Amino acid sequence: MKITIRVLFLFFIFSQIAFAQGEVKIFPSAYYTYGNYTDNSSSKSYSAYIPFTWNSFDYITLGYDHLNITNPDWKYRQHMLTAAATLNFYPVYLKLSYSYIKGGLGNNSGGYDYRDKLNLYSAKVLYNLDLFYFGLLFDYTNMNNGNTLEIKHFGASVLWIIDPVFSAEIKPIYTITSDNRDLLSVKMGLNYSPANPLLIKIFGFVGEQAFSYNEDLLTFFNQVETQKNLGVIRAEYDFIPEITLVGSLEYTEFENYIIRYYVAGLKFNITL
Repeated sequence: MKITIRVLFLFFIFSQIAFAQGEVKIFPSAYYTYGNYTDNSSSKSYSAYIPFTWNSFDYITLGYDHLNITNPDWKYRQHMLTAAATLNFYPVYLKLSYSYIKGGLGNNSGGYDYRDKLNLYSAKVLYNLDLFYFGLLFDYTNMNNGNTLEIKHFGASVLWIIDPVFSAEIKPIYTITSDNRDLLSVKMGLNYSPANPLLIKIFGFVGEQAFSYNEDLLTFFNQVETQKNLGVIRAEYDFIPEITLVGSLEYTEFENYIIRYYVAGLKFNITL
């Protein structure tokens, strides 16, 4: 509850600053995600994000995600709150985010007898040079479920805007965990717009990660097991200028199971 009050307070402060600056643009979005696991589990997630800008250069985003995972033997419930900022100091850009996760694990006949809490802090710096964006990133996660687990990601990225309808990105990530895992992965992504209202994104990683975080979509894998790979295809279609339809298919492998995610969402463009 205290975290919720803090996030709402931050939203109020940023809103007041934004309205004082003049025209405000808001881009709210909502998503439903269904996950199918090969260990007979399934998940349902409902999330909403409210990015907004007061100058078309700097952006603030607040988000919430509610996740339920069910299994024949157990159930898991999770709440995630996120606050993020993208600040423009051209040619330098700074991306900051914080996420708080609270979860509970229990059996199907009773309450929740195992609880965990997690804090995620992320920072990324980008430098724009002609058609390239060069980046350095770091994030730190601490998870407490009776025992404390710490995760650190160190990474670099290169984004190439090949032309107005096509771009490519590569991002090596090095992961260190306090339970003695040293993991290396390479994230890759392609963005392609074959027609004006349609954008297709293909991205993922090869190698190994733990607690993988996407600082662009503000999504997070908080499974303790090592993640072996990830593949995503995502389409965004501007139904009308104010409404965008979103669909996504995701495939990822962990040490002991595979997950397939199916995502549907709506994004809105509002000017006040």
